[in-house]
Amino acid sequence: MKVGLEVLLHSPRAGPYRARLEGRRIGLVSHPAAVTQQLVGSVEALQEAGLRLTALFGPEHGFTAAALDGEVVQAGREARSGLPIYSLYGDTLQPTPEMLREVDVLVVDLQDVGARFYTFVSTLFYVLGAAGRNGCPLMLLDRPNPITGSRVNGPMLEAGWESFVGLAPTPVLHGMTLGELGRLLNDRFRLAADLTVVPLEGWRREQWFDQTGRLWIPTSPAMPRLETAVVYPGMCFLEGTNLSEGRGTSLPFEMAGAPWVDGVRLERYLRALGLPGVVFRAVHFRPWAAYPTPGNLTPTLSNGSAPLERGNPTPTFPNGSAPLEMGYAAQGNPTPTLPNGSAPLERGNPTPTFRNGKTPLERGYAAQGNLTPTLSNGSAPLERGNPTPAVVCTATLPNGKTPLGRGEVCQGVQVHVIDRESFDPLRSGLEIIAACQELWPDRFVFLPPDGDSQAAHFDRLAGSDRLRRQLQAGVPVKEIVQGGVLDRGWQAGVDEFRACCQTYLLYE
Repeated sequence: MKVGLEVLLHSPRAGPYRARLEGRRIGLVSHPAAVTQQLVGSVEALQEAGLRLTALFGPEHGFTAAALDGEVVQAGREARSGLPIYSLYGDTLQPTPEMLREVDVLVVDLQDVGARFYTFVSTLFYVLGAAGRNGCPLMLLDRPNPITGSRVNGPMLEAGWESFVGLAPTPVLHGMTLGELGRLLNDRFRLAADLTVVPLEGWRREQWFDQTGRLWIPTSPAMPRLETAVVYPGMCFLEGTNLSEGRGTSLPFEMAGAPWVDGVRLERYLRALGLPGVVFRAVHFRPWAAYPTPGNLTPTLSNGSAPLERGNPTPTFPNGSAPLEMGYAAQGNPTPTLPNGSAPLERGNPTPTFRNGKTPLERGYAAQGNLTPTLSNGSAPLERGNPTPAVVCTATLPNGKTPLGRGEVCQGVQVHVIDRESFDPLRSGLEIIAACQELWPDRFVFLPPDGDSQAAHFDRLAGSDRLRRQLQAGVPVKEIVQGGVLDRGWQAGVDEFRACCQTYLLYE
């Protein structure tokens, strides 16, 4: 199989595509997962072919794919080439006329993961719109849908529920490549982009990514392997609840739980359902990463500033204070000090020390000068390698949520997919949510709207509030998925989508 990048560079039918790029200034929207079979990145491959790159653009997670979920990404320069990198997940979500001043043609080369709410689809939407408005031709180098192009399932995005985690009018599992989605978006939204899709060669819709003979490159920090992408379409719904989806562990989206969950009890409940293709196993896990606004991908504060994001050098809150850094106990104190008068450890401080002269190794550690700090409840703070950590501090976010801090011990289940052909990721993820709601009704919650959004994050992921209301009403997940006496569940929308998307498909 050849991806669009390889077709452009090496295929006998590359001539018309190359002609649209040669002698022109190219702006490339890409990331590290956009590689050739030999693992050569898109920047290097295009430059080695004699094409002239003048600007680079990075989606969510950045051009280097190092930024966490929801983290604002700053502009920079690419290490190898020195080319400017413009962020499409910072002050703007789309290329501006100024960014396109040195660009004659845009090229998009992104590896998607096959779910509507993975935000590369939304970035493509905005790039198409900018290309259309600015009269800049756009060439999309296609890549396979890693979880096949034959699986179409899930609730449709309903009108009025559009957000950055849901702009394409598709089910959650859309079964399309990014090239096919680009054709759909450009047509359905009348974006007027001069779009050329360089198609794959040798890919069949029923193929999984590992059947193409290619190595998986993480598309983002929490998408480290193909197995993650297989469960992601259902497990991502946990982001809209107070359950951990395993971010900050070595198995993001493959584990689910919370400090108040009984893992053995949850395992027994889920195994009794007899879901095909999957086995649930009780686990303990400790998520080391904590991200402050899990439900809001493009929030702003009332003073118009960007929300707290690690890597954002000067975000502020409405009271003018500095933002809450991961590991801090209080967000409203811009210049906190410790009992010994020292300043707290700030990322970027090159020489923080403890009283014993040691330099700390923990990013986000809240107390630089105190080797044994305690929290208001008398417990010791969490430290990597501390065998008996106590409960982390109870800092709250603007939406009132108490984050699952790094190191807080959770119980739950790991999702083991033993037959991906029969496995239904959507049903499995929703059954976990329904189980926790039934077993721990006094602890489980759907997160409320946060930031400036009027919609809860779960509803944005689902494409409306219908799914959440059904779950809260106790409608069985099986009935939600397959339909009941009064309706066909979400299958009616799936069937309609299958029919209307045929005109945009490129592969058998």
